[in-house]
Amino acid sequence: MPEDLYRKPGAVLLSGINTLRPAQVYIMGLNPGGDPATIPAPLIDFIAPPNGTSAYTHECWQPRCEEQQPCSHLSANGLTRVDCLVRHQRNMVALAATLGETPATLFSANAVFARSTSKATLKAQTGFGMWEWWNACWPIHQHFLSIVRPRLIITLGYGESSSAFGLLRAQANSPTPTQFVDEGRRGGWCFEAKLPTADGVLQTSVVGVPHPSYFAPGPKLSQRLAEFVRA
Repeated sequence: MPEDLYRKPGAVLLSGINTLRPAQVYIMGLNPGGDPATIPAPLIDFIAPPNGTSAYTHECWQPRCEEQQPCSHLSANGLTRVDCLVRHQRNMVALAATLGETPATLFSANAVFARSTSKATLKAQTGFGMWEWWNACWPIHQHFLSIVRPRLIITLGYGESSSAFGLLRAQANSPTPTQFVDEGRRGGWCFEAKLPTADGVLQTSVVGVPHPSYFAPGPKLSQRLAEFVRA
């Protein structure tokens, strides 16, 4: 990745580097949230949190927290206090449990590593648009995928232009998505994909689940995901 990109504020993995190993599931968000002006650490300095931790369970995401980190929203053992988890974090804990995991044991990465307050502000805050970032980050995902070899890639959200679901569909030559579970906003969409990796081609299923900032996976979706990983 060019230096003018990897020096931008951001993060790569949301779980420890020890999760970069063969596994059934690969979680892919869109990009790190937060204001890069107030969280200026460059992504090259934040490849992954410590092993055994996760951004979903060991970081303060309270929007008005201005305390020095680690702040009072974290427990003495480094975990985010349960009463201080935001909806996104709580829903990710629920999703991981559905898969028989915790956020700290699941391989989880952002599709795009640059930080922005929203998708709409990405170019203004970083100087590069979503597809420019994706083209720079995708080769790194190809290396990750060649190691993890997941049967299932779960994207946080299933919007064609607002989630990793659409980015991956483009890489898979745009297969037609179908409903994974018909459960309204708490259901999911999926497609079968052949994705080029660093060492060949990966045949995998891509499932877009409701974005955790808004919805937890519904009971039918949770059951279907649990059955998928047990099969």
